[in-house]
Amino acid sequence: MYRTVTRNMRKRKKFSGTWYLETTTMFAPGEESVAEKTFEEAEALREGRKKRGRHRLLYDHRWGACKDPADELALRLALREAYGDAMLWIDLDGLVDEFYDSRNEEGDSRRFFLNARTSSSDSWIHEHQWEACKRADRALKKRDLVTLGLDGSVREDATALVACRVSDGHLELLALWENPGGFAGETWQVDREAVDAEVAKAMKHFEVVGFFCDPAHWQDYVDRWQNEYGDKMQVKANRQRPLEWWTNRPVAMAAALERFHEAVEEERVSYTPAEDRAEGSREHELTLALSRHVLNAKRRLKRGGISISKDFPKSPRKIDACMSAVLAYEATCDARAAGVKSQLEEFQLPRRIR
Repeated sequence: MYRTVTRNMRKRKKFSGTWYLETTTMFAPGEESVAEKTFEEAEALREGRKKRGRHRLLYDHRWGACKDPADELALRLALREAYGDAMLWIDLDGLVDEFYDSRNEEGDSRRFFLNARTSSSDSWIHEHQWEACKRADRALKKRDLVTLGLDGSVREDATALVACRVSDGHLELLALWENPGGFAGETWQVDREAVDAEVAKAMKHFEVVGFFCDPAHWQDYVDRWQNEYGDKMQVKANRQRPLEWWTNRPVAMAAALERFHEAVEEERVSYTPAEDRAEGSREHELTLALSRHVLNAKRRLKRGGISISKDFPKSPRKIDACMSAVLAYEATCDARAAGVKSQLEEFQLPRRIR
């Protein structure tokens, strides 16, 4: 019905001023509904991923954010935010009762009554867990002590470079190269030299003490980076190959994923909210992309333990920035365990006092 109606509207006269309105509660993730696809179109526009065609979509989404529905005061405030002026004729006590009815799923109540985006049952990290890790006052600064993580692809998926500050686990997506999909995606491949340039830029901008890379498809460049930066790394993936951190090792990968997941649950990692970045800026787009990749990750049970993957092999919903964040955080945890300190502070000359 949706496709038929919208196609026929395009056949109207140029100056007829046709338009249509979609209205719904928040979609159930993973069902490929029209509402979900419209949301993804809006996100692609907001992130600057859509380069072709005119931008002719007004997307208005009002919702209530509630970290813990068990906190009744916070829940009531979130419901008031979601309903706005409609609270004049809505029974707030009845909505609260609905949330606390043990026969109802929390995710369904969040979706129907808070109009909040939820996660599917196989999501690795849930929307409200990731939202709780926002920190507005922690953006990375020049010369911060950080570790880097890189998960790369060539054509089908994305290549991402993430930094993690050792002191507080603050994450930042520094660069992302992502298959655009559609006709443009058929011949697309990542610009390897641009990736190399971003790595060099990060090395100059920050004090990098560890850099974990998944070498698959990137062995030549990882070899180059090891020759150039390996001796400078205070944290090493292993003695012989200090930057190589293979993600295809089930047991090691499961341990790294568990560590990152627990850090998210306990809010020991953080990221800068997109709303604190200038809209339309590269930083704004990268912040949105990091969240998108983290929330795209699906939990999979394998022999070695929990793993993550896309929802299906050829899915356009990428997770490479999430994997890069896991690698960067793993390097940060190793740096903390080793007691790594800033060499800039250690070798700073004392000022003469007169």
